[in-house]
Amino acid sequence: MYSRKNSVGFFQPVNWGAVKNQFRPILGDHFEEAQRAVLSGRERVFRINGTSIVLLRAEGSQLVVAGFVGDIEEAAPLIYQQAKSRGFKSIRIHAERRAEQRKLNSMGFNFKLVSTHQCSARNCQEFELVMEI
Repeated sequence: MYSRKNSVGFFQPVNWGAVKNQFRPILGDHFEEAQRAVLSGRERVFRINGTSIVLLRAEGSQLVVAGFVGDIEEAAPLIYQQAKSRGFKSIRIHAERRAEQRKLNSMGFNFKLVSTHQCSARNCQEFELVMEI
């Protein structure tokens, strides 16, 4: 495995098998779909600074954070920096709590709510947040 060092941290690719159980409760009914996407190469899993884990995919010029476990305050600036350095024009996040938008925006980001969806298997809402880079 290789690591990419940027000015404030490490993004290290990790094996899905090593982290999938951490994503199972977070992804809920999307877990099987995410697993297929990772195994086929459509999504990639990274450990950030050894503490957080992020599931990412590219959709055109948009970087999609498909799953996240860890310290958002430490990881969000690193995810932003990676997206910007790779030429993405926006970042999209699917969150279960509106508080995640407030938290990210309090850190200086400008995520906007673009839609809400009812979760299919659980009694929850999903908030789709997008930020232009």
